[in-house]
Amino acid sequence: MATLSADEMLRWSRVGVFAALALALGYLETFIPIPVPGVKLGLANIAILLAFLRLDTRAAFFVMLIKVLAQGLLFGSPLTFVYSLAGSLLAFCLMAILVRIPSMHRVMVSVCGAVAHTAGQMLVAAVLLGTRFVWLAAPVLMVAALITGAICGMLTVRLDHALSTGDPAGGTILFPPVLPSL
Repeated sequence: MATLSADEMLRWSRVGVFAALALALGYLETFIPIPVPGVKLGLANIAILLAFLRLDTRAAFFVMLIKVLAQGLLFGSPLTFVYSLAGSLLAFCLMAILVRIPSMHRVMVSVCGAVAHTAGQMLVAAVLLGTRFVWLAAPVLMVAALITGAICGMLTVRLDHALSTGDPAGGTILFPPVLPSL
């Protein structure tokens, strides 16, 4: 049986922290009423984007996968799990590409991820329901994705900055950034 080095243990503990953050934010989101059916804030995606920024693509993938599996088991149903998995995979793939572009602002990465997540869920709905009428909801859902993606992106940028600077008294860097890699 292989043992993990100190660096690997630190890396996996950080993945666990981000996964726990994703679950906590996902749970918190269940208490926030949204008047538009089918729209969620996507707060858990803050943890995934932070994993991209602070760790790497592989770590972000595990955070996303843990988020989808755990939220599906804890707060969802088999059907919501399928929707979440499809949306999360599509959003992850797009964000994995965009986060590697140095000039791409992190808020835009979040917005594009939210739009891709919505598109993935709508695609699953169209297939499962066997109708194209699902796409009639696209304008409203995409505008909501733009807004919620921007909100989550701004929160991610603020949290990333807070993690970089440590505490206000001049503390240490909690999660130093690592360049994303495949």
